[in-house]
Amino acid sequence: TAGGGGTITIVNNTIYQTSGHAIEVLGNSLLTSQNNIFVVTDGNVIQALSGATFTSSDYNHYTFLGSGNVANFNGQVLNSVSDWHFQFGFDANSITGDAQFIDIDGADNKLGFDRGNGLQVSYFNNTDFSGLPVLQRIETAIDFGTFGQSGSPAPGVNADNFTARWEGFIHIPTAGDYTFYAQNNDGVRFTFDNVLRIDQWVSNSVEYSYTATGLAAGWYPIKYEMRELTGLANTRFSWQGPGIAKQTVPRNAIGTFSGFDNTDRGADDSFVVQATSPTIDEGNPSSLYLWEPMPNGDRINIGSTGNTVLAASQSAPQLYMLDPNGLEKLPVGSATNVQWVASGLTANRPVSLINLGSTSTVDNFVPDTVLSLGFPYATATATDISGVPHIPDSSARRQL
Repeated sequence: TAGGGGTITIVNNTIYQTSGHAIEVLGNSLLTSQNNIFVVTDGNVIQALSGATFTSSDYNHYTFLGSGNVANFNGQVLNSVSDWHFQFGFDANSITGDAQFIDIDGADNKLGFDRGNGLQVSYFNNTDFSGLPVLQRIETAIDFGTFGQSGSPAPGVNADNFTARWEGFIHIPTAGDYTFYAQNNDGVRFTFDNVLRIDQWVSNSVEYSYTATGLAAGWYPIKYEMRELTGLANTRFSWQGPGIAKQTVPRNAIGTFSGFDNTDRGADDSFVVQATSPTIDEGNPSSLYLWEPMPNGDRINIGSTGNTVLAASQSAPQLYMLDPNGLEKLPVGSATNVQWVASGLTANRPVSLINLGSTSTVDNFVPDTVLSLGFPYATATATDISGVPHIPDSSARRQL
């Protein structure tokens, strides 16, 4: 999440988001994105609802594991990369599909910080849970207070006369006695370890509680149900136990699955991709790639391993089509320029082609990103280029 104005640059990252959004932009920030791998399940890659402005986004790789979208940009949902491109002109050279990680979650088969992801909630536009839910999603806490001006918890759900059911598991971190609290103004039920513990399907704002004594540490199935009739709706699920002051049950204690232990399991996670990954040699042709092992395709990889010693490589000769790339709309019978670059077709391969001291691209010579002060340095000593067999044109080099 980023906000507060200013320019945000997101380059050569791998963002693997199993729940929620990959990037959330708050405020009127400018955003530049390139050479990134984005993996989302049920959220958006880009969530920008408050007047954010994009300056550029291209050469990214998108993977959608569930119902995720490319963007919710100022209230407009763009489902696919092509929709995103044709609506705003971004990501003309980006791709989608499986990034082909070698072992994303490591030897322990647990990805990142092993914590709960929240509870599965089902909303019904009636007061008896009849029929199919109008909305199902994962929520990270049961603590809505008042549901805002509309009185509705989400689009498509009634402001009045609705019910909601949260289901999943709760993690008891330490053995002992725990008290669970349930409050709702039009009826609440709480089931712990498959037994109904609180059953107050009445209209009042009383906070009810249930104390479980002698609990062993571990995971227990829970279900929390509430009913809203008329007026303002509110509900809250809290707990108290050994070393835990009374508070709303937090996300790291609840999940749609059991087995999480709130431990950092990311040490053995790896974003290294297979040799057949479509992200190899597909980054911005103007980006440096000299840290990648040879042969490196003379082009940067997409993702966090791009321009690093961990970058996967392809040894076979390559021909990269830069333009057209598949998203252009070309009139039948019209002429168009075709741009391409090659790698590995000759005996000599460059380590890197850099337009020294410049921030612009000249032919295949990329901008000098090492130049940090905005102007080139000059010296009276000429550069010794006697050992360079192929000297670039002077427009693409600078004297050091």
